[in-house]
Amino acid sequence: MRRLRPHGPLRNRSWRGAKLFSFELRFSENFPGRLRYKMPRDEAFQVTGGTVRVAKRVARGQNQRWTISVRPHSSGDVTVTLPAGSVVTDAGHSLANPVPFTVPGPAPETAPSGAA
Repeated sequence: MRRLRPHGPLRNRSWRGAKLFSFELRFSENFPGRLRYKMPRDEAFQVTGGTVRVAKRVARGQNQRWTISVRPHSSGDVTVTLPAGSVVTDAGHSLANPVPFTVPGPAPETAPSGAA
């Protein structure tokens, strides 16, 4: 059975201490059928240090590219994992490999040199 594979690393698009940060999830193929947007938002990801708030297709009617937005619980690191088997197509194909990554929180501010 052919299985889905994520294409390349998940890319953090913007995490600079903002209330939400987003990244793009791209599968190796545009699988047929309709993946409910609520499934990646509510069920697919395991997140430590934050919560998935938004999952939307990059282009209407396709399943290959998604923009995922996460709300951090604090200014610390956020670890996001898409477990193997967490995404299943209408044809029964599932995600082959887990996809874990950590998005570092913003760097702590440092005092200017010479400041007392």
